[in-house]
Amino acid sequence: MALLTSKDALLATMFKPYKLAQYTLSRFFTTSFAWRTFGHKRAARLQEVSVTALKPGDVINLDDTLIAHPYAKKLPFLCWLFDSSSKTYRWCMNLVVLQERASDLER
Repeated sequence: MALLTSKDALLATMFKPYKLAQYTLSRFFTTSFAWRTFGHKRAARLQEVSVTALKPGDVINLDDTLIAHPYAKKLPFLCWLFDSSSKTYRWCMNLVVLQERASDLER
């Protein structure tokens, strides 16, 4: 993550006052921010580089997974969430992952 911030002007500006570590990201993502603007600028930036640019036929996968932490009471981002597979509420973290699969695997 530290290497990527130096390559992107938007990220470099956002993280400039911070020493990059896990706690930095945790604090950053829990403060108010113009996320929609950030998302649009981030997507535009990724489209400028041929390796990360989406092309017709590419597939985007969005997945959310519950990670149970039944004994951790003071970790950030934990809360009671409904687990649709077990039909119960669990003390856990919701991990959201966005993946892209290239239509032409040679990229």
